[in-house]
Amino acid sequence: EEVERSAEPGKWSQVKGTIQWASSRAWDGIESVGEALIDMIGLNDSRYQWAIDEHFKQKELEEEARRCEQLADAELNSSSAA
Repeated sequence: EEVERSAEPGKWSQVKGTIQWASSRAWDGIESVGEALIDMIGLNDSRYQWAIDEHFKQKELEEEARRCEQLADAELNSSSAA
């Protein structure tokens, strides 16, 4: 009887370890599936990404217009100097 009592705590710790391992694996699987679904649906994208993209596009257009103006001014100055 003493042998059985001493064996039971080891048995239960092994069962507990197996349950912890299995639940950890299940959680990892659920987390992976959830991340894949979120990526597929697009819920992890920035809510205002369109506004950010528009801001940078507008800024780029303004810089291009400024470069064109500087180039045109440089051509005017060089043609008037000649």
